[in-house]
Amino acid sequence: MEIERQMARGEDWVRRNGAQFRLAIRITTAGIAAYAVGHVLGLKQSQWAVLTAIIVMQASVGASLKAVVDRLVGTLSGAAWGALVLLGLHHAGSAPFGAVLVIGLAPLAVLTALKPAYRVAPITAVILLLSPNLQAVSPIEAATQRMLEIGLGSLVALAVSLLVFPARAQGLLVQAVSQALRGMSELAAILAEGLKGQADTGAVQAAHDRIRASIGKAEAAAEEVLRERSSYLTSAVDPEPVCRTLRRLRHDLAIVGRAMTRPLPDAVAGTITDPTLDVVAAISAFLAASAEAVAKGRIPPSLVDLDVLFTAQSTATALARRQGVAQTLHDEDLDRVFGLGFALEQLHTDLRDLVDRGVDLSEAASTARGKAVAGGAD
Repeated sequence: MEIERQMARGEDWVRRNGAQFRLAIRITTAGIAAYAVGHVLGLKQSQWAVLTAIIVMQASVGASLKAVVDRLVGTLSGAAWGALVLLGLHHAGSAPFGAVLVIGLAPLAVLTALKPAYRVAPITAVILLLSPNLQAVSPIEAATQRMLEIGLGSLVALAVSLLVFPARAQGLLVQAVSQALRGMSELAAILAEGLKGQADTGAVQAAHDRIRASIGKAEAAAEEVLRERSSYLTSAVDPEPVCRTLRRLRHDLAIVGRAMTRPLPDAVAGTITDPTLDVVAAISAFLAASAEAVAKGRIPPSLVDLDVLFTAQSTATALARRQGVAQTLHDEDLDRVFGLGFALEQLHTDLRDLVDRGVDLSEAASTARGKAVAGGAD
């Protein structure tokens, strides 16, 4: 029985880390393929092709494409400048090695400071300057060899990312969006405890941190989706509206949270507290259901039932206003009560936007799943 439980846990771990295992397979395949092609082509230092193939292989095709472009541009810059420095020194005669290193490194260090993606440029130049084989080959030939090695590794890695368990960026986007919505669901449930007098500020902050991290992942994946779209590698819809909706929802929950850190004043508690708790609990459930729907490629659930609860909370807030409670509240409590009502109205609007974006989310998930199936079949 214990062995069966251990095997079940092992299978579950493998299933949960399937994307990581597929990336590991792509990295291994890219490294071996780069070495084999370099050997067939007779490259003198095919290890640079292997290292490049390993370095530029990323979690998605879009990320790999960016890494390939950055490495090629950086290598070209470094190789060209290194060759020019070597040719200049050859015509000018001998010079102290320290001066050579400064001339070769300083301009490319500035380039790297301005464009961190091209950090390989100074590395390439230094490799050329320090190469022990310069007596056997000309600077131009050494730079050309370096470009061939880096170019080969980059092309092999890109081919592997397209052919071996290809991972489209929209799959990463869908996963990050689902995680963000799940985090928001957990945050809403925690905020409800504040009106009951049981607020856990540490749990609230931790939830916000998780949501921010998930939205950051979604935005990074969105950039990769756009890169794949511009390279005609995918026909996925524009991911920016989805990310914009996530940012708005997080902002709405932050404002709601500031108003729900403690119970409402007695003057309005009997009127507003219960409707607010009902709607916040329903928001938590809706966000959890939306996270599940996004992950499975379905549109988010309907807002019909939640609309009723939003209306009830808005009506309760309006009733409190008509009863003249504003005259009995301190300014801080007044801001909390009516600020909460405004924040919930804005959250209601942005939840409608989430539903409107559901078609885009489900299409992204379906496309990612189709690509994964096709990759598995290949």
